[in-house]
Amino acid sequence: MIKRLLIKSRIKEGAAAEYIRLHNTIPEGLLKEYDSYGIYKVSCFLDGLDLFVYSEQESSFSEQRTPGNMPENEDFQKTLLQVKDHGFEPHTVTEVFHMENGETD
Repeated sequence: MIKRLLIKSRIKEGAAAEYIRLHNTIPEGLLKEYDSYGIYKVSCFLDGLDLFVYSEQESSFSEQRTPGNMPENEDFQKTLLQVKDHGFEPHTVTEVFHMENGETD
């Protein structure tokens, strides 16, 4: 079963260019790591300083993911700390409706 997540976060003032640069240079190992854990899609959207990260992944992903078994992701998340607004607490947005190919969940 596929799980869809939308997380809202925020970047620091003036950090958009660096955030975009970091995502244009994502290590190949990180992409392979995501694939091996069943992460099918990841999209990042910026609206001013607001950051929205959408992902689709196998529902078992959250039970599999720990800092020890996703080292490439942990390293990348540490790098992103330089551009994130530490005064804003990221949170997951609740999905209330989904339609795909004319069918709803």
